[in-house]
Amino acid sequence: MRSLKFCLAALMLTGCPEDDEVTLVADAAVDTQLSALDQATLDVLFVIDNSGSMASEQLKLAQEIPRMVAVLTSGDRYATREKDVPPGLDEKSRRFTPVRSLHLGVVSTNFGGVDELPSNSQAAIRSCANTGDSGKLLSSAAIATQGVIATTQSEFEGYGAGAVVLPPDPSCDLAGLPRYQAFEAGSDPSAAAHAFRCAARVGVRGCPFEQPLESMWSALAPSNVRDDLHTFLNGTRGNGDVFNAGFLRPGAALAVVLLTDEDDCSITDEGKAMFSLQGDAQAEYGNLNLRCMNNETDGNLVRAVERYRDGLLGLKPGHPERVVFTAIAGLPLDARSRSFDDVLADPSMVNAEDPQQQGFPRVSCTSAKGDKAYPARRLVRAAKLFPNALVESICAEEYASVVDATVNAIASLMGP
Repeated sequence: MRSLKFCLAALMLTGCPEDDEVTLVADAAVDTQLSALDQATLDVLFVIDNSGSMASEQLKLAQEIPRMVAVLTSGDRYATREKDVPPGLDEKSRRFTPVRSLHLGVVSTNFGGVDELPSNSQAAIRSCANTGDSGKLLSSAAIATQGVIATTQSEFEGYGAGAVVLPPDPSCDLAGLPRYQAFEAGSDPSAAAHAFRCAARVGVRGCPFEQPLESMWSALAPSNVRDDLHTFLNGTRGNGDVFNAGFLRPGAALAVVLLTDEDDCSITDEGKAMFSLQGDAQAEYGNLNLRCMNNETDGNLVRAVERYRDGLLGLKPGHPERVVFTAIAGLPLDARSRSFDDVLADPSMVNAEDPQQQGFPRVSCTSAKGDKAYPARRLVRAAKLFPNALVESICAEEYASVVDATVNAIASLMGP
């Protein structure tokens, strides 16, 4: 397991180790002492890819949510799995200060970007109109309850018409869920965990142009700041204090977990041209499946990843360590045990067209089930900018270990 990088503002560090490329200067006037209530308060935002290839990955993540909530709210790293406790483990190593107030929210990776839609567009492409889901918290359990059934032979790769892509879960027949799930000490955490597990089944008919970083930032950004950092596609504003009001709390620790099988392609207004389905865009930007890859560092078309460091860390002034960033994406299977630079240098992370499948990028990893993922270079570069971050391969057989690593990072912020 790779050790997480911490840059404690309380120590007034001006930077972290070079491999993380963090440059943070703390204001000496900022009070670095947090109250016990703040230390035991946590907001967790999941950013989940809802494009057509994400069925099995969503199921793997959903499997870990109840245990994650149980561990966080009990302060017991082995909650729900007593049989796995190592012999001789002392209580201090096993336990941490439990989360006394927990918010759980989920957004999709769909931030739209397509202005002109062909009249015969499938549902996934239609969902790309305007700003898509706009970073708004999703709280419907309808997809989990009903499941997803392929309507045509070509809608989902590997699934014929009528095939079950996401199985229905009758236990998710929940109506009137709030925009985010909340737990307070003294209540039953399993109720919040179950409701959130259902809401986090965001489906597989979302926009195929994934923008997880932009969705993440829009979900949290305040709407009343008028600058480039707080402005989104089509001049829209963030949802942190509007549609998503109440989810984010100033004194709480913040954890974000991104799950996607493709790299981030958070575009500028100019970059919407890359998402065009018109013939002239093909001539200018090349094959639709390669456009983001070929322009990942073009600041005119794609947002700089520093935008997301500045945004999230700006929510916790003086306390950059209070943000935990986790990306589960197209990375080598051993990514979490390696430095970020080493992951980026891996041959599987090279952005190039697949010689075996022209018009598509090379695959970075393949799961045991055969699900493919593509190099998430921008997400690793974003992780490097956070003082408290980790990455995991989406092709891993299960996500228990990365959930454990994320919980451990959070536990260190909950106080003695």
